[in-house]
Amino acid sequence: GTLIDLGGGISPHNGILARLGMTVYVVDMLAGYWEHKASSPANITHQIEALRDCGVRFLEREISHYDLRNDFDENSIDIVTTFHCIEHLHCSPRVVLGSAMRVLKPGGTLLVEVPNAVNARKRLAVLMGKTNYGSYDHYYFSDPFLGHVREYTIGDLRSLAQNLGASSFRIFGQNNTVYGSWVNKIPVVFRSALDRITQLRPGLCSSILLEMTKPSH
Repeated sequence: GTLIDLGGGISPHNGILARLGMTVYVVDMLAGYWEHKASSPANITHQIEALRDCGVRFLEREISHYDLRNDFDENSIDIVTTFHCIEHLHCSPRVVLGSAMRVLKPGGTLLVEVPNAVNARKRLAVLMGKTNYGSYDHYYFSDPFLGHVREYTIGDLRSLAQNLGASSFRIFGQNNTVYGSWVNKIPVVFRSALDRITQLRPGLCSSILLEMTKPSH
């Protein structure tokens, strides 16, 4: 089928999917974003070219106000994904995600992954009087600021699914992001146990995912 990954950047999974036969589009700011984000822009360019060699097709777009219908027909795409992207937008994701639902085929899937604003670590940090935001110096000295503008909760994702008119949806959690150096101090056996426990309560996981299905009619 055909997949669009919003903000996919240099994610290697897109190259794997393209090699397996999918038509894969990555919509990203690319150089406009990575020149500020990356320590080695030349290396980023090399990785983008490697993905192109795998068959990935890149579209350089500003996602904040991007309407997918400018490049894709309605009811033509099998799946749209976005992993850890919309929390960086300085405006509502209404336009880009609304248009994503329009270009999806009936019964198609929209999969959104975002950091959990109230995961277990952040809840404990706030109870101890610490911030649940990132480093203030990172924000203060960034120009432009490319960090998280608004993180999400399970309630937010539920509202998002309803606003987008999903015919069905599910919300689940994952612990696959970098928490910080303190995590490496926890023995692996305990980390695995914590991972299984928190996945029983997605609201405690580091990341939460929303999987939506476009109505068939």
